Amino acid sequence: LGSGDVGYTQFKTFTQEFRLAGSTEKLNWIVGAFFSDEKLKLHVRTVTYGNQFEQYLSGLLSAAGGLSTFTGVPVNNTTYVPGQGQNDTYDQKEQGAAIFTNQSYKFTDALELTVGLRYTWEKKDLHTFWNNTDGAKGCATALARFGAINRTLGGAYAALCATSSNPLFGKIAVNDQHKKENELTGTAKLSYRFSPETLAYVSYAHGYK
Repeated sequence: LGSGDVGYTQFKTFTQEFRLAGSTEKLNWIVGAFFSDEKLKLHVRTVTYGNQFEQYLSGLLSAAGGLSTFTGVPVNNTTYVPGQGQNDTYDQKEQGAAIFTNQSYKFTDALELTVGLRYTWEKKDLHTFWNNTDGAKGCATALARFGAINRTLGGAYAALCATSSNPLFGKIAVNDQHKKENELTGTAKLSYRFSPETLAYVSYAHGYK
């Protein structure tokens, strides 16, 4: 990707479900299996410097002598190079599978019991990559010259060493997260039809997200 790119999102998904169903005079039934595979990749140029950032920052630091006081170089877009800045990538993968069944049984023409069960396996992996494309040169130079910068500069200090220009962030931060879940969910419903216009039922369901 070039310095002018603002990022991209890629999303790929594959799902497949198989079902087998049937019925008798009293029973309606279905059994099935489900599989999913998803890949999500997000590249974000979260914060990049513009052509006027150095001049703006130098103005904020005017009370302390301007940006050159902290970097030792003139304000000429060489410390905070336009197009450089925060560079993030998120790569997530998910695989899941499930087996399920749903059964409805009529004890009489009026009384019916429905039971459904589903067992799900799911695995998710997230790889996160944070980086500064210029190595946070501006803030790193200032810290090298002055050590702990005087925080009484307030908002000016925050701009000088914001997340997108912080050397601690610029050293490349990587984070990996993994999650696995196995869950049994289901439902049960008992219904009674008093007349064509009147149906009463009681039900219970358990799910998760």
